[in-house]
Amino acid sequence: MGWGGLNQHPGFVDLGCRFKKEYWDQGYATEAAIACMHYSFEIQGITEILGRVVHGNDAPVSVLKKLGMSFWKTEHCHGMVADYFRINNKFSS
Repeated sequence: MGWGGLNQHPGFVDLGCRFKKEYWDQGYATEAAIACMHYSFEIQGITEILGRVVHGNDAPVSVLKKLGMSFWKTEHCHGMVADYFRINNKFSS
């Protein structure tokens, strides 16, 4: 079916989801991302999560915006141009 989860990088946490095409547009990415965000903010105490999307790929951008993420910047990432989105834990101290 695919996967969704968090990746810890030096200085940031990245949210990622990848599903086989037959599972697109069924809400799985949103559901997985909500669970990951809850875990990272409420259980782990992480204060910010990033989402990176290949520039021009609108479907994952829609998911990130649905989660409340805001566009931050565009830059190169692993040889591609990526749009970066982020969200902060409004309840962190």
